[in-house]
Amino acid sequence: MSIPAYWQEHLEKKIKQIKNMQAEIGNDCVSFAMITDIHWGCNAHHSGALLTRIMQECNIPYFFNGGDTFSGPAFCSKEYIFQEISEYRQAFAEIEERCLLAMGNHDALYKQDHYPPTQGEKNITKAELADHYFNFLKKYPNRTFGDDAYYFADDSDKKVRYIVLNTHAVPSDEVDENGFAKYNSFRLFLIMEEQLQWFAHVALDVPSPDWSVVLCSHENAATRTPKHR
Repeated sequence: MSIPAYWQEHLEKKIKQIKNMQAEIGNDCVSFAMITDIHWGCNAHHSGALLTRIMQECNIPYFFNGGDTFSGPAFCSKEYIFQEISEYRQAFAEIEERCLLAMGNHDALYKQDHYPPTQGEKNITKAELADHYFNFLKKYPNRTFGDDAYYFADDSDKKVRYIVLNTHAVPSDEVDENGFAKYNSFRLFLIMEEQLQWFAHVALDVPSPDWSVVLCSHENAATRTPKHR
């Protein structure tokens, strides 16, 4: 997809700033990109082309997609979400290999009836999310998975580990007597014990103390340099 003319001047200015900072820092410079809350159905659909241009010109190895990729509107079908996924992936296809994707609270949500705001909400199942949303990540090397939606990627040259956590890891796909999600990933913000143990004992077990860690989830993004393994 082409980039509109009104973006060109601003985009060139920002690319120049990034390159200047990279040159100033030199070989120790670590660059990654971050995009979040794309909400595809409400998006102008230029974000894929913009990010592709920046990452290619600035030689950026990875980008985080912080979640809420899809609009999760008040009323839509499961098929509507699957169509959004397909359109999003086409728009970001050139940099798909560099993507580190997080789960957002809107990403599994659909609702087909005119219930009050907190009723009638359904979730795409875990298996459907894996199949349509996360499994493409496993095509690419250098990723270690704890689950479909939490994993890490290493940049061994720069000694940086990029970790993605899932802060909407619902216990099951169970539904109530009306067929609505019992554990609603749109309204539940949690990390369960299994993921915490993986994070503490696997993801943070970096090869040596001089490695840095960049952590991303839908609710936060943070960087730290661990002092101990």
